[in-house]
Amino acid sequence: MEQEHSSKKLSYGHPKRKQQKRKRTGSTGSAGTSTTASSKSHLSDASISNENIEVEASGTQSMVLQQSKSDKGKPSNMVQGQNQMVLRWGHAHNTPTVEAEEALLPLLLKYGKKERGMMKKQHYSRIKAIKGKCHEVGIRLDQALSLRRTHMMLLNPRVQTVSQLALGKPEEIRTCSALFEETVGAYLISHRIEFHSEEDQKSMVRKGEKTPPTPDFLLKETILLDSKPVNWIEAKMFYGASTIPDGTKNAVGGLLRSAGKYVDRYGPGAFVFSFGCGSKLKQALEEKGAISLDARPLNLQKMKEHQRSWCANDGGQILP
Repeated sequence: MEQEHSSKKLSYGHPKRKQQKRKRTGSTGSAGTSTTASSKSHLSDASISNENIEVEASGTQSMVLQQSKSDKGKPSNMVQGQNQMVLRWGHAHNTPTVEAEEALLPLLLKYGKKERGMMKKQHYSRIKAIKGKCHEVGIRLDQALSLRRTHMMLLNPRVQTVSQLALGKPEEIRTCSALFEETVGAYLISHRIEFHSEEDQKSMVRKGEKTPPTPDFLLKETILLDSKPVNWIEAKMFYGASTIPDGTKNAVGGLLRSAGKYVDRYGPGAFVFSFGCGSKLKQALEEKGAISLDARPLNLQKMKEHQRSWCANDGGQILP
């Protein structure tokens, strides 16, 4: 999911050119082929808790919208004059400011470069102080703890794996990331959004050609996500911290570079962060052509169950 590759033209064409053609003709054409069987089986067991409604557009393909219980009986927010699939995600619950992140860092990094261990192993009084500061500055605890982990990596650039900082085993992190990615994929499937998975994209590269940038989900058709066109979606199981400098050697530091590669090749897209995104980074990504989404409409039960198996305290509270 994190690996980047050099850009090279895929054998199935350029999505950006396709959408330009549709704009001139005013038609989407027929719906793309269904998601591959392997992708379906990989994602079929992820549960989805949202309710959906389908609105048939005259002379076009079915538009599928997410509708909350409070929206029942209200007119759907259809985009006039568009024949694209529309997916309503909704605004993020929380986009912390840079100042809020900076106010928390002294508590999160009490020992500076020597900070080690998951929060579940820290003294209760320290956890209580962090919770209080989170409430004061407007950051959720899960966002703060993800912020701490990223800054620990930033302070120790020579560290190769999270296990060296006593933050868990690499395989545990990878499994959680995979479960989060599966949840995003299942959500797209439940809304009839068709895509090429990362494995699909790699399998389409001709022999001898370099593999191009491969987002987690390369959409077969451009969709309107909260009224903005999106051609690709990337899932990130962490908090998008604004206080991590661009270009630094960590997951957050490479986001703008990844966004630039994806946008240059496929057009505008979206990042889905499991714990949301800071306001400054959100703006920087949007300037690159990538919108930021949180996990608000997703069912994260499987991911959280796995986290409880390795980064929860005796009471079952997740404290990575």
